[in-house]
Amino acid sequence: MPRDPQELQRRLLGADEGALEAAREISRLVSTLPVHPDSNGQQPMALLVGGFVRDAILGLDPKDADLEVYGVPSKDLQHVLEDAYPGKVDLVGKAYGVIKVEFDAEIDIDIAVPRPPFGVNRALHQSGDPSIPPKEGGHLRDFTMNNVAADPHSGEVFDWWGAIDDLNSNQLRATYPEFFITDPLCVWRGVQFSARRQLIPEPKTLALMRHMVAEGIVDQIEPYQRRLQLNKLFFKSNIPSIGVDLMRSLEIIDRYLPALKASAESDKLWNRTLQITDKVSELTQLVNYELDEHDISNAFGFALCSGLFVVGNEDDSIEQIQSIAPALGFSPQFAAAVAMIGLNLASVSSFADEKKGRRQPKQRVISKPGRAPGGLNFGPPKIDPKDNLLRILSKAFPASWKSLHLCCSAASAIDGANEQPGLSEFLSAADKLSDSDVQRETLLSKDDLIGTLKMKRGAHIGLILGEVEKKRFELVTKRRALRYVKENLMP
Repeated sequence: MPRDPQELQRRLLGADEGALEAAREISRLVSTLPVHPDSNGQQPMALLVGGFVRDAILGLDPKDADLEVYGVPSKDLQHVLEDAYPGKVDLVGKAYGVIKVEFDAEIDIDIAVPRPPFGVNRALHQSGDPSIPPKEGGHLRDFTMNNVAADPHSGEVFDWWGAIDDLNSNQLRATYPEFFITDPLCVWRGVQFSARRQLIPEPKTLALMRHMVAEGIVDQIEPYQRRLQLNKLFFKSNIPSIGVDLMRSLEIIDRYLPALKASAESDKLWNRTLQITDKVSELTQLVNYELDEHDISNAFGFALCSGLFVVGNEDDSIEQIQSIAPALGFSPQFAAAVAMIGLNLASVSSFADEKKGRRQPKQRVISKPGRAPGGLNFGPPKIDPKDNLLRILSKAFPASWKSLHLCCSAASAIDGANEQPGLSEFLSAADKLSDSDVQRETLLSKDDLIGTLKMKRGAHIGLILGEVEKKRFELVTKRRALRYVKENLMP
């Protein structure tokens, strides 16, 4: 990254024109306000801060812009914006004084007043302090890489905290250690930033992050916040393994994901986990089918848990994955999908051989009166690959065929068997599927209860099936569901 001020200015002014013009419009509005009595003489002004400035000077193409407003109380700023942009103002971060102005479908500007640190004044920490000058506004921004500001009109870049030097040296550094450790989210943000920007936490920052994990400071955030950071790690990074390995180094694995401890302690299993994670990321950009958020989340979930399918049996794997999902803020359906991906990979990789290996039905002979014994020979019916695929998908629900194919492709490539006929035949069969073909079936049927468990027919059959279906994502497999019925629901 260049250090020359004129080049930085050129890059900033070359960023998204729509976002820049929206920021300038708000900046002009703020500059017309009078000096407020509570601002300690700070003139009202607005600067671009954070990711927009960082990505612009990195030569990337940022779209979403953040503005920090100085010299104006948060409530006053809110009223001014609501008057100027009626119906377009949203208090998205009310707890921290963040106001969003929607200019159009593609341009949103997040605006905030700088906050003092925890413990100084709780009310001002949430709403913002208009007396804080621009440089000090960066105290609470976690890493120096996010601590650059710029004038939206002139394009002048302000690097008060050494962000450019840190980015040039691929270093992740806490802006202000005393304030850094008061924000438990910083650890998880550090994990995803390390992967997205290929940055290494410098020794003091790494020590701070380890301290926050060891002392339980990170426990103060809700699981859903961990999920949001993991989604950024997986969806926005080309090398997510950097962040995943940092989780092990920080002992996040030991604290939150003890089910992964055995695979994390084995160099062989852990290296395979990291390789599959990166391969999944690579393949999401290469496959010729469209992936939705659930497909990608489930695939990365499998990558993270891939070692479990080597070291444990089926029940152990399911239970371990079920313990991981809530710790990371993911749903029981996510856990079930990840488990079924791992347990059905063999069906995908051997797809080309399944129709050959299955027992062929005997020839059907039809005799009619007046004809010689033996009749007409029709031979065995042909097996439709699509039917075979639907059988696999029914068994692997809620995992989709896309997540199954993606994960099998990644695992096969890492294990040295990426040229598998089963993968291409599986994909060929999937190309013939329509949405109406893939139908969810109940985990158990009445035939399972009557035939396998020898239950008598009656109204209770439907009630039991309903109770099983309520626990579908907890039971996951038919075998476990039958055992649950036998142990808990048998009349």
